[in-house]
Amino acid sequence: MNISQKTKDIIFDIIEFSGNKLKNTNDVSLLLEASAKDDMSRQSFKDLIFTAKYLNGLGKIMMNSVVGNNNNKDNKENKAVIGNSADKIRDEYKKNIEHLTTRLNYFLSLVDENNKNAFTNRYLNMTRTAMVNLTSLIYDLSWVKKYFNEKGM
Repeated sequence: MNISQKTKDIIFDIIEFSGNKLKNTNDVSLLLEASAKDDMSRQSFKDLIFTAKYLNGLGKIMMNSVVGNNNNKDNKENKAVIGNSADKIRDEYKKNIEHLTTRLNYFLSLVDENNKNAFTNRYLNMTRTAMVNLTSLIYDLSWVKKYFNEKGM
C-alpha cells in the first residue's frame, strides 16, 4: 500500500508531538492510510486509537498493581483488595485486547496481502513476541489518540 503525503505529514507531526517515541511508524502509517478509505474506516480508526489509549492505561495500572502487590507482602487485607481489583483489570484488559484485534483485522482487510501477512505475523500471532509487539503498537496508537485529542480531530 502506498502511503500518501498527507499520512506521512500526520505521522511526522505525531512523531514530533510524542517526542520521537513512536516505534512502529510504518505500521501506524499503514493503519492511518487504511482509515482514510471511507467514513466507516475513519470511525473504526477513532475506535481503535481510543481502545489503544485505554489499554495503555490499563497496562500501566496492571504493572503498578504487580509492584504494589510485591511491596505489600505483609498486609493481607491490602493484598486481597489489590488481587480482586487486578482480576477485574485483567478481565477488562483481555476484553479490550479482543476488541482491538477485531479492529486491526478490519484494517488488515483493507490492505494488500503482503502487508496483511507481515502485520499479522508481527502483532496478531499467539506468541510472546507478537504480544510484546502488540503492546508496543498499543503504546504508539495511544500517542496517535493524544495527538488527535490535542488537534481536535
